[in-house]
Amino acid sequence: MPETLEDCGLDAASLPSVTRFLAELPAGLESYPDCAARHDVVMEAVAQLREQHPRGFSALADPFPPFHGWLADVPAVSLALAQRDLVFDTDEAWLDFVREAQARVNKKPMYRTVLKLLSPTLLLMSIGKRWATFRRGSTLQLQGLERGERIVATLELAYPAGLFPPLLIQAQRVRIEDVLRANGLKELDSEVIPVNASSTELRFAWKG
Repeated sequence: MPETLEDCGLDAASLPSVTRFLAELPAGLESYPDCAARHDVVMEAVAQLREQHPRGFSALADPFPPFHGWLADVPAVSLALAQRDLVFDTDEAWLDFVREAQARVNKKPMYRTVLKLLSPTLLLMSIGKRWATFRRGSTLQLQGLERGERIVATLELAYPAGLFPPLLIQAQRVRIEDVLRANGLKELDSEVIPVNASSTELRFAWKG
């Protein structure tokens, strides 16, 4: 199994986000094999890379199991970052893509029904089960809920050291924020608060 981009036949200079991510892991692409993501998590990145950069996609994907069911999280994160490096000019442009992709999900009939039935608080209280549906080896849990003129919800994302780089955590913030906005929240603020190499808080606040 490959550990580096060079082992995959890729030029690290063309994939700076992926290069930085892998350099901070204990065994490169082979790190944390027990952490996994469902194929759905990287489906958009896979489709875009396969179409626009087939060589880069094949080089990253070929050494690993077929793209159905579950995929080791380090290759999954690498594919998302490769999409950022090869398709988008800036982090902000990639995050806009993430936001638009989540908005499309929110408009699907099943999700629209859930968003109508559950309050923002109940959505966040159930986020741990939702996360476990799509990921193994990491957790996302509601840690605190403060009620006042503004409701402040604090989520904790816990993972092996370095598994989720800052840009991927920002993407999670964007996805959750878009879900909450689809639930009807308008005066919504969010922020990412790093705790340590294995934990990050995501904080969301809205008018009570």
